[in-house]
Amino acid sequence: GSVFPMGGLGGVPYVGETGFAAFSSHVPDNGDIIVVFGPHTSISIDGEVGKHLREGQGCCSGSCGAVTGAYNALVGGSGSSMDWDDADMQMSEIKKEFAQHVEALSQTECPMASCTYQAWEMVKDRMLRIVNTKFGSGRLVLIGGIILNLPDGGPEYDDHFLPLMFEVRQEGQPAIDLMDRFRNINIQQDLLVSPWAAVGAEREVFAWMTWSPPADAPVYQALHKYFPGALPAEAVHRRAIQVLAKYGFTA
Repeated sequence: GSVFPMGGLGGVPYVGETGFAAFSSHVPDNGDIIVVFGPHTSISIDGEVGKHLREGQGCCSGSCGAVTGAYNALVGGSGSSMDWDDADMQMSEIKKEFAQHVEALSQTECPMASCTYQAWEMVKDRMLRIVNTKFGSGRLVLIGGIILNLPDGGPEYDDHFLPLMFEVRQEGQPAIDLMDRFRNINIQQDLLVSPWAAVGAEREVFAWMTWSPPADAPVYQALHKYFPGALPAEAVHRRAIQVLAKYGFTA
């Protein structure tokens, strides 16, 4: 098919080098690969990071469940870097990764947000180890970041994405860093002329479109405090299509 899932718990690409090689060997001649990757977390309607009210449930639960579970086990002393369970290998890998960071994470203002950034470092490290451009003359696009699930109902907001990597690679060519395409200083408001824009004219528009929560909502405050630069997923999607079109990609 046209989509090849590489991830597992925590968003880590557990398929490894073999999985990527198998997948990329199926790409058509001159074909391109776009890899979207990263961990996820949630923000509840009350602004609590790492909590999500899932459809059909009466109370919030952890998100990402695997990252939250690994962190809580390590903080509580019920897991360590030496605990490897062949029946739960993916969770064991996450615990192993987090064991060396858990003390520092526990001392931050928002451990769940900090855990998510640590999960991003884990996922990025594993992804960059396994990808390559040896599948032909096509391009490899890497779009990485943190997926932020927002409340699903009462009211409902679009999930957001914090872009942390946007790069085009091609065999024998220098990598092209496109991260600046998610920011355009030419359209930022002059706060001396428009003081109201201190909350961000862009965010106000997204809220008006009901893609994002309003500025006075707790979920908004947590979103932009702990994940500055996060954008509605739909906005990221459309922007990525627009940018890649200039490099010959077609939707």
